[in-house]
Amino acid sequence: MLALVVTLALLLPGLAGADDASALYEQNCVSCHGSEVFTRPDRRVQSLGGLASQVRMCEQNLGLQWFDEDVQAVVGLLNREYYHFDQPAAD
Repeated sequence: MLALVVTLALLLPGLAGADDASALYEQNCVSCHGSEVFTRPDRRVQSLGGLASQVRMCEQNLGLQWFDEDVQAVVGLLNREYYHFDQPAAD
């Protein structure tokens, strides 16, 4: 189910734009860690679905109450900037 949500969210234009994703990331994520968690050789996240799960877990642990679109915007930002996982192909 998560894979379907991730796929659909990445295929549809996000309601939260790149500027919004950057703002969400800067306001909430960098207070706990910098970009080193994304670039270290032994990073935890190994797939696009794993990235979405990790962002959601962080969002919930911090009690941010983001919309799904916000989570997907941050996932998209992190994937573009650091992870470069292949995007699901459109049917």
